[in-house]
Amino acid sequence: MLFVVMIVNKRCLIIYLIAALGVLSGSKAFAQQMIKLTGVWQGNPIFIQNPINETTGQFCITDIFINGDRLNMDYKRSAIEIDFASFDLYTPVTINIKHPESCKPNVLNAEAIRFYSAFKFTEVILNDTTLTWYTRGEKGLGQYTVERLYADSWNAMEELPSKNNFTGSSY
Repeated sequence: MLFVVMIVNKRCLIIYLIAALGVLSGSKAFAQQMIKLTGVWQGNPIFIQNPINETTGQFCITDIFINGDRLNMDYKRSAIEIDFASFDLYTPVTINIKHPESCKPNVLNAEAIRFYSAFKFTEVILNDTTLTWYTRGEKGLGQYTVERLYADSWNAMEELPSKNNFTGSSY
């Protein structure tokens, strides 16, 4: 009978311990928030101000994840630099910065990963027999489809692979 009482007491202790942890984790000092940034790495690092949490006296950032992988670094610094040296240029990136609800880090240059397309048609010339166009900013392999409107329907006439020339191409 004593054995049964000890198990009941251990269960009660475990229940009380779980209840106490639930109360602590519900406080503002322990509730976690996430800052999410998405974009494309274009050769520049991201800089983050990491203030001291007045509630806990510790630095605000608890974790940083890039594309789901935790950054293994010392978060006990007032300024953090995220360098993407292990990534290829123009790699899509998602950055998640985990911090308590009671303080918020400041991303100083989120525009460093914002992607702005450099592609554009610089000139298009159309006459009775030919269509010529010039482009700038091509990246990667693409395809142009030349279509003709005939009887209220667009019909593909020709498909051309892009030349993948960032500085300029003519077709």
